[in-house]
Amino acid sequence: LLLVALPFLDQINIRNHYPKIFSSEHTIAKNIVELQKLTQTDLAPIDITLTASDRQGSEVEALLSAVLSMSNYAKTIVETHVVLPYDFFTSYQFQKYSKTISNEQQLDSYLDENWNNWIKIGADSSTARIQIHLQETSYNRKLEIIGWLRRFDQTMLGHHDISITGPGYFYTLVEQRGLDNLIASSLLSILIIVLTMAWITGYANLTLIALSGILIPSIVLAAVMSLLKISWSIALLPIPA
Repeated sequence: LLLVALPFLDQINIRNHYPKIFSSEHTIAKNIVELQKLTQTDLAPIDITLTASDRQGSEVEALLSAVLSMSNYAKTIVETHVVLPYDFFTSYQFQKYSKTISNEQQLDSYLDENWNNWIKIGADSSTARIQIHLQETSYNRKLEIIGWLRRFDQTMLGHHDISITGPGYFYTLVEQRGLDNLIASSLLSILIIVLTMAWITGYANLTLIALSGILIPSIVLAAVMSLLKISWSIALLPIPA
C-alpha cells in the first residue's frame, strides 16, 4: 500500500483561499466571487517593476522595448487575462510614442498626462511598472508562473532588472514559506517522537512501529487526495460572518 501511494505524493494539488478570506455566507465573500466572475481574474495581481541597469536601458526606446517584451511574454501564459498597461496601448502606440516624443519637455508633459503611474524617466535611472492579472489558478501553478517571470529577466532583459511585488506574489511567497515551515516542523516533531520512543523503550522495533503508525496513514491520505483530485487548501481560516 505504501509503495502504491508514494508516486502520487508529488501530484497533490494545493489551493489557497486568497482573496476569499471570509466564510462563504459573508456578504463580502459573495461580492468577491462576483468580482472574480466579472473581471475573470483572481483579484491578486502580480506587479513587475523594470529598472534600467545601465545608461542604454534608461533610454525611452529601450525601456519601452523591455515593457513590450515582458508584456508579450506574460500574454503567452495561458492564465493571463490582462496585462497593464499593455492592454490599454497597442504596440503601434508604444512605437509611435517613442518616435514622436523627441525633446525632454515634450516627454515630461506626455508622461505627466498619461504615463506617470507606469513609466518614469529619470536622469540616473528609468523604471516601468507592469501589472499582470491572472485567472484563478492553483498555488503550484502560480509558483511556476512566478518562476518563469524570474527566468525571463535572467535570459531576455540585458539592460533591465526586474522586481516582483503585488498581492499575487507576496501572498504566494508567504504560503510557500508557511508550507516549508510546516514540513520542517512536522519532520522535527517526528524526529523528537522517534528519539523519545527509542530512549524510553530502548527497542528499535517499537520505535519503527510507532514511526510507521505516524507516517503511513499520512502518506496514504495524501495519495488518496491526489488520486481523487482533492485540493489541499491552505491560507487564512475563513472569517465568520
